[in-house]
Amino acid sequence: MWFVHLTLGELKKLFCQRRHLLYLLILTSLILIVGVIMSSMLHVTEDLNWREHLIQEFIEEQEKPQMEVQGLYYSPDVKYKEYYLEHDLNPYYWNAWRFVSSVTTNGLDIFISLFAILVACSMVSKEFSWGTMKVLAVRPFKRWKILISKYIATLIYTVLLMGVYAVMSYLIGGFLFDFGGHDYALVRKDLSGSFYEIAVIQSALEVLVLRFLPIFVLVTIAFMLSTIVRNQAIALGISIFTLFGGSILGGAPFLAKYSWYKLTLFPHLNLVAYINADAGVALQDIPILFSVIALLVYLLLLLSISILAFTRQDIKA
Repeated sequence: MWFVHLTLGELKKLFCQRRHLLYLLILTSLILIVGVIMSSMLHVTEDLNWREHLIQEFIEEQEKPQMEVQGLYYSPDVKYKEYYLEHDLNPYYWNAWRFVSSVTTNGLDIFISLFAILVACSMVSKEFSWGTMKVLAVRPFKRWKILISKYIATLIYTVLLMGVYAVMSYLIGGFLFDFGGHDYALVRKDLSGSFYEIAVIQSALEVLVLRFLPIFVLVTIAFMLSTIVRNQAIALGISIFTLFGGSILGGAPFLAKYSWYKLTLFPHLNLVAYINADAGVALQDIPILFSVIALLVYLLLLLSISILAFTRQDIKA
């Protein structure tokens, strides 16, 4: 089957490059560094005296209010102290799944996007710069099949990268904190400002799944640019600008008042904000399904542009 044959060929070319081992080493090192910092900053305990410590924190906070922080691992102070005390939940307990949920919610997975973009930017542009695209052009396959195989190989690589990230985050979190406590409940705040409890495993899996689609869209942008401009540096620059610009523009309240803003890509790149108000800013008057559909439409549109441009290019020149 052409699909399997071409995709396996692209994957072989990908994994023959040593830079991917470097990406995995950097990713693992970053997770470990963040984990060590968190374990040294956070007051982690399973003792029955956690209530006394939390009450003391609460009293000190009333006397000297702390600056509000977004996320949890940026500060050793516990948020929503009253809720934890009222519902008898120990906020100082950390385990592997809570570590995965926390670091992913707070954006450590941005390095997955960065490494996947680096790969996507080179999938087509390097073939042109090396002159090997001419060899592909004479093979008995239509151009769109060649391009689709490259795109699928890029997505498979991104999924593998995300899998390694999830596994290493779980293992490092388990060694630094605890592998148990699967029934532990996290406290979240929804878009309406109400608190609710969620199992720590469910929280981690939800966050990982909701990060997938935006990463795929960013990778597709890089892949499209690599196809159109044939220049890896330009494609990489624009893609990285979109990656970091999306984090800024996606959380811009002054743009939310404009109706056209909902149709742009940026406000839909942070799906986690729909289930956790501490994860960023989400559009208040639209459901998460709208953002998912918007991302899928953008993904299909970008891929269609890539195919149209590639089939009309003079790749033999």
